[in-house]
Amino acid sequence: MIFFERLYLIIYTFLTIASFLYKGYKLYYPKVALALECFFIFVIVVLQLVRYSYGNHSCRHESVGYNVWFLILSLLVTPMLVYFLLWQIYVIIVDFVVNIVALSFILLEFLFSLSALIAYAR
Repeated sequence: MIFFERLYLIIYTFLTIASFLYKGYKLYYPKVALALECFFIFVIVVLQLVRYSYGNHSCRHESVGYNVWFLILSLLVTPMLVYFLLWQIYVIIVDFVVNIVALSFILLEFLFSLSALIAYAR
């Protein structure tokens, strides 16, 4: 699952940057807000990569510690994606779709990780 989400992160990043370019060119977008939202995309990408690393280590080593960090990072990334889904300056259909897919991946991985955590703790 993490493998597919890692591939999706590339698609997500590309489509989100393309959407920002479109919104910056076609719509009135305050420059400070555009820069801030682009920075948050960078933060999401970095957090996602760290989260994937912890998820991979958790699966390979059946480690409770890595699994807990994976869950914590999942909980940190979720509100950022919800922001881009609902509350950014302009939400176009591309933003809505890519963020729904990303949140779906996180929800599924969170549930799988919780079940793995229960199994590892035994």
